Amino acid sequence: MSLKWHSLFRRQRIHILSNCIRCIVDFPTHGALKRATKTSTVILQIHDSSIPNGPFMNPDKDRIPIQKLQGHHCFACGTDNPIGLNMQFYRMGDMVCSDITLKKDHEGWENMAHGGIASTLLDEVMSWTVLYFKRTFMVTRKMSMKYIKPIPLGVPLTARGKIMDESSPPKIIIRGDIVDAQKKLLARSTGEFVMLAENQLSSVSQGLKQEMMDMMAQFKKSDPLKGQSHEIRFKKADRGCCTL
Repeated sequence: MSLKWHSLFRRQRIHILSNCIRCIVDFPTHGALKRATKTSTVILQIHDSSIPNGPFMNPDKDRIPIQKLQGHHCFACGTDNPIGLNMQFYRMGDMVCSDITLKKDHEGWENMAHGGIASTLLDEVMSWTVLYFKRTFMVTRKMSMKYIKPIPLGVPLTARGKIMDESSPPKIIIRGDIVDAQKKLLARSTGEFVMLAENQLSSVSQGLKQEMMDMMAQFKKSDPLKGQSHEIRFKKADRGCCTL
């Protein structure tokens, strides 16, 4: 197995059906490992709800719109803020994404987005990554930013978030990226978030908290990928190990 595929699947629960001992031993998986006899095809069967982003994904088919609340004033995602960004979200594999085109109002240096606007995009998409995949309230504890290339105005951009480490709850680590239409990386952030129970958000009204809980309850129901299996097949090489 190439390092590319080791990396791609290292956080998934995968069943491997193969008579290739090397792949069974080497493949990094948290799921069960099974052997099939006398087969020339290896089948990777992904059962995790976080489908990895790989060459087998169909960007149009696998894009799952995420419904958000209406009528609120959050600068990043609110629908009633006349000067806000009104970000819309969708799931793409194991990421939450938001497509946006920034305007002249978002300018810092001439023809470039202000760094604070970029950090707002990333903070918000990372927050929605927690909301969507963990179905829980959270707050940002800290985040770091790396501005890699100037972020242009007037062209399509995508902000995306991905869970990197959830091994120490209530802390959860999210990575955020901003990429252009050619998927070139423009900015990257790492955020540390703290997941909260409803009663820990004392400054938020009970009405809004109930709306949020109802919204999060709908995420699971509206996700057609939840609980499905996805297969990748590849043949054994002559040397006895598996190749794509």
